[in-house]
Amino acid sequence: SIRIGTTGAAFENLPDVENADLIASVLRTGSCTLDDQVYDVDKTVAPPPGQPFFLALGLYRPHVPIVVPEDLLALFPADSLGLTDSLRTVYFEDTVDLSPGGQADVFRLGDIIVGGPARELYENAQSRDPENGPVLAWRDVVRHYLAAVALADRAVGRVLDALDEGPYADNTIVVLLGDHG
Repeated sequence: SIRIGTTGAAFENLPDVENADLIASVLRTGSCTLDDQVYDVDKTVAPPPGQPFFLALGLYRPHVPIVVPEDLLALFPADSLGLTDSLRTVYFEDTVDLSPGGQADVFRLGDIIVGGPARELYENAQSRDPENGPVLAWRDVVRHYLAAVALADRAVGRVLDALDEGPYADNTIVVLLGDHG
């Protein structure tokens, strides 16, 4: 299902931010020691001196479940989004260009949502408020998604700031990839 929510966890303690900070430390100082919880032995990550190296950082957000800090969600007030379409309308507009097989893969059969996270979210929203629920649900999903993008953006920003501050700024290639393009 499309699960959304907020967390009271400190920004610095979120897994994406912790991972970004680890890479940032390597880029800023040339090494980083971390506590390996699997083998219970500290490990030091350090690029080989004077040689090319590769570092990769994977961020989970903005993937579902979309759980974000409340202060990031507050950046996107529901009434500021200008969204008036319902979840159902957006879902059908977004899948109209898919082949019948592609539509079946996302649980659409003609004009019916036959399953999947969109159906569950739509039905829950409609049962709570038949008239406005699907619009409010879509706003809530979009708000949480935007907050998750902001979380990922800030994590990437921490890495790029560290790169600028460290010794690798002049000879580093940064490549950003996104899930599903």
